[in-house]
Amino acid sequence: MNVTLLGVFVISTQLGAPSDTVRLDGLDRTLPGEPVPYGWQLRAVNGARPPAAGMVWYADRPALMLTAAGAAGQSWLELEDPLEPRGGELRWRWRVAAHVPGADLRDPERDDAPGRVFVAFGRPGLFSRPRMIFYTWGGPEARGDAFLSHVSDRLAVVVVRNAADRAGAWLQEVRDVVADYRKAFDEEPDEITSVGLMIDTDQTGAWASVQLSELVWVVRRSTDP
Repeated sequence: MNVTLLGVFVISTQLGAPSDTVRLDGLDRTLPGEPVPYGWQLRAVNGARPPAAGMVWYADRPALMLTAAGAAGQSWLELEDPLEPRGGELRWRWRVAAHVPGADLRDPERDDAPGRVFVAFGRPGLFSRPRMIFYTWGGPEARGDAFLSHVSDRLAVVVVRNAADRAGAWLQEVRDVVADYRKAFDEEPDEITSVGLMIDTDQTGAWASVQLSELVWVVRRSTDP
């Protein structure tokens, strides 16, 4: 996994009532023929060939699709109004077309994945980068494995799915990002400033494809009287 941090396009995500669901995927505002969702950007990472990107439809529902063959890249949204991570959860719906044969998330020479949903916390500083969690579709790793990336101790990998999960099936994910952040970094998170989707097969040279049909932030209802 090679990582290049994010660009400058921003979109507002103002919250209203505590029960709000904030759409981060931009799919409801995306026009046919656009390569990525409304407000999102696409780039290759660290000199790799960029993945192919495009919008696809199934049952009249749009999805972002990234496809890579010996390529690596990410599509992301930078938030104008950062999200407070406490009291909310991240939900998304995705599927991969194929696993990456021979991939190993702990091996720098084989650290590929057919899909990763990532979350960035905090803004870049003069001498620092945001901390990030990569929710990853792994290979031989166990679901729930979490560890710091060999790329940087500011990047954490959380294995959400693995090679035992059926490729081609749509799967729904729900994550408590605060709990995941505390486990990974042993501290409290800053605000959420960016979210995105990544694919990388630049090290194994394999073919893979990932689709994302929903990415939302859900604020839990308060139990206070």
